[in-house]
Amino acid sequence: ILLSSHILTELSQTCDRFLVIEKGRIVAHGTEDELLRTSGGGSTVTVEVRGGKDSVVSALKGVATISGTHVVGEANGVVTIEVSLKGDSVEDVSAAIVKAGLGLRSIASHAGSLESIFLELTGRKAA
Repeated sequence: ILLSSHILTELSQTCDRFLVIEKGRIVAHGTEDELLRTSGGGSTVTVEVRGGKDSVVSALKGVATISGTHVVGEANGVVTIEVSLKGDSVEDVSAAIVKAGLGLRSIASHAGSLESIFLELTGRKAA
């Protein structure tokens, strides 16, 4: 059965293999995990670190597998940062924080969604 839809969250829950078509051409196909690896997309982690915002950002700047950071908040000496990764490199984030002598309080990984995979494969920006 071939199912075509723009509601990617439902497709993710319903289908086990995907075709990504752009301008009439198949640009990728496979399982959601295979597409994630193919797209070069990674995951996002939310990190809570005890330390100053500048110290945390500085510690993460040297990590080659990080594609971006966004400070979500800072309260009572704890900084919350969303970190975008190239691939699955959560260990690199925790190692950089510990090496900098900062207190890693929590780290939560969020795998790439089918929508983020589609946007990456087609070169589009999120709305």
